[in-house]
Amino acid sequence: MPVYDPDSMGTVAGQVGKLKDEFEKSKGKMTGHEGPDNPFGTMGGSKDVHGAMGSATSRVHDEFDAGGKLMSATSDFLRRAAGLMDETDEVGASDLKWHEQS
Repeated sequence: MPVYDPDSMGTVAGQVGKLKDEFEKSKGKMTGHEGPDNPFGTMGGSKDVHGAMGSATSRVHDEFDAGGKLMSATSDFLRRAAGLMDETDEVGASDLKWHEQS
């Protein structure tokens, strides 16, 4: 018989949700080639450099988005699974009766 702990699953779901929030903050810190917060400083010269940096930043943001979606799905799944387990336990407790033989 499998052993599960819905309360722990709920806790983990919350932690995964917080991790997703941190992921979003990190994504926000990834900048393109323009703006005052550019970690690479200014780049003069070729427009190709700017395009390459913009393209790379876009791909990094896409990866952050994909990771965030997976974390959201994992968190939601854990919460739903924990809720279903609690519900199953409640139904089992109300439907099953203890019978003693006399």
